[in-house]
Amino acid sequence: TLFVTTWRVKNTGNVAWDVNSVDYLYNGGTVLHTQPLYNIPYTLQPGNAINLTVDMISPATPGTYSTIWSIRRGRERYFCNMKLTIIVQ
Repeated sequence: TLFVTTWRVKNTGNVAWDVNSVDYLYNGGTVLHTQPLYNIPYTLQPGNAINLTVDMISPATPGTYSTIWSIRRGRERYFCNMKLTIIVQ
């Protein structure tokens, strides 16, 4: 089954996240995504929040699955705790 996951993320730092240099990407766990890397949709100023979405496919086999995503600027990771856990019945 196709589904979309959305994380609401806030820039709590003091530097803007530039649309041309900041991405979010698959970092580990179960491969549920249809695409492993996305650009942020627009430049995010400090103190503001953004919705980051990922197109995913649920596994055919019942079980509990987790996937982990992170945000990066160039090769620098901001954090690696955007986690999604699903239960397939």
